[in-house]
Parts: sequence; C-alpha cells; structure tokens
Amino acid sequence: IKDMLSEISEKAQLLSEDYENPQLADLKNNFSPYYMTMDDKYLDDEYNETVVKENIETVIDFYSRFVKRMNKMMEDNPETNLISIMGP
Repeated sequence: IKDMLSEISEKAQLLSEDYENPQLADLKNNFSPYYMTMDDKYLDDEYNETVVKENIETVIDFYSRFVKRMNKMMEDNPETNLISIMGP
C-alpha cells in the first residue's frame, strides 16, 4: 500500500508540475470530464483534453487527500493488515 500511495503522490506532483509529461498519457486518458466537473453536458464524453486540463486541480486535490488519509489510517492502525475501501 505504501508503494501505491507513493506512486499516487508522484503522479499528482507530475500533474501539478509537468502536465505534459509523456508518463502521464495513460493516466490522463482515463480521466472523465463528467467526474471532474459533475456537469451533465460531459456525461457521455469519454475524454476531453481541454476539460481535463482546466480541471486537473480536482484530480490533484483528490489524490492528495486520498494519500494523506490512507497514510493516517495506516499510522493509526499499525496492527491492521487489511484495508477495505468503499464509495460512490
């Protein structure tokens, strides 16, 4: 899990500092404009570079909060070896 969180942090930093980095191409192709904006006009759009780029802070914020909370959960529960994540 620590390796996964480290990778997520690295990707978030790259998105913030070097958005055009080729290492991010596959990751960005999976972003949904709808889930980044919750605007119904993007409900059926698969990928829209302009919308993704304009709203990339949403992804960076999510990644940062996710990593912070996961690290805190592991710190608070060092005896636990299983984490279950559920959400919408």
